[in-house]
Amino acid sequence: AGKSTVRFYPIVGPMMLAKDFDRFRTVPLALFLACLTMGAVVMAHVGLLSAMRRAGEIAVHRAEGATKRDVVVQFLAEGGVLALLGALVGVGVGCGLAELRVRLEPTTGVTWEFPFDEAWVAVVVSVVVGVLACVVPARRAAGTEPAEALSDE
Repeated sequence: AGKSTVRFYPIVGPMMLAKDFDRFRTVPLALFLACLTMGAVVMAHVGLLSAMRRAGEIAVHRAEGATKRDVVVQFLAEGGVLALLGALVGVGVGCGLAELRVRLEPTTGVTWEFPFDEAWVAVVVSVVVGVLACVVPARRAAGTEPAEALSDE
């Protein structure tokens, strides 16, 4: 009655609720690790499916003189390229969502800046995890004997 409402500006909330905000600092890291784990599982499954579908191709490649090491390197390179493309698309989508959020924000004081350090760390970690997730499928593909793989076809 005759009094103005209290408005919480971005600086007031953290000052009043500092203890509550401390636990939310780990949320981005937890989300990153969850997405990284899901990405590793997907990469491993894609690698295993690729090894199974391309058994005949790998057998011909081995019969032509490729070593097991050559097959492993081929699969790891493919996994690295897929992981790099996925990480770069993820960074692009994240930037697009950040820009969209800023444009839709009803207040005028919100801006965003590209996080170069975090983006590079995310891309490098994603590529390393993607390549590591392809190690088992690559070894499985390389372990297939050409005669066995070609006899199934």
